[in-house]
Amino acid sequence: MQKYRMYSNVIGIKCNAIGLRAGVALCLVVTTVSCERDNKPPAPAPPAQPVVQQPYIAGLESYKSGMAALAAKDTQEALRLLRKATVENRELAEAWYELGHLQVTLAPELSKTQEYPALAMFRDGLEMEQEALRLLDAGKVTFWTDEEQTTARTVMDADLLGADEALADPTVLAETLRLRVR
Repeated sequence: MQKYRMYSNVIGIKCNAIGLRAGVALCLVVTTVSCERDNKPPAPAPPAQPVVQQPYIAGLESYKSGMAALAAKDTQEALRLLRKATVENRELAEAWYELGHLQVTLAPELSKTQEYPALAMFRDGLEMEQEALRLLDAGKVTFWTDEEQTTARTVMDADLLGADEALADPTVLAETLRLRVR
């Protein structure tokens, strides 16, 4: 009698086969179980999401910091940072608008105690809003949505009403500022 050893890859059982004269094979199952770990390859990592890097926009960080200062009611810091944003990017319409509107808004209260600084602030604010409107009309909007642009245009329409005449004549400028105090 010849002994044959067979291994089944399908079920992992070790068998001994003994050949008999009649050609019938008898398989004896040996109760030896493989202690190997399941060697499945690790699941592939999910595909990496492409990192979309936003393009650098000069003045944007100063603008965002200025808006945060404005939200925190720190108007002096907001003025400083928004001015910085307009220096860093002369075509950042959003910064021109926010700075101009802030100055036009602050000037009437300031005029109650300091007329000349208030007039200068009011004049500068009107000029800045005119610059913002020019940039908006030229399509130089950097990140505002259509709705934000519409809101800004509505505010500027009110702020800039009679601005050309006021900017051309200091007496008219002073009277326009006085009307806003009331």
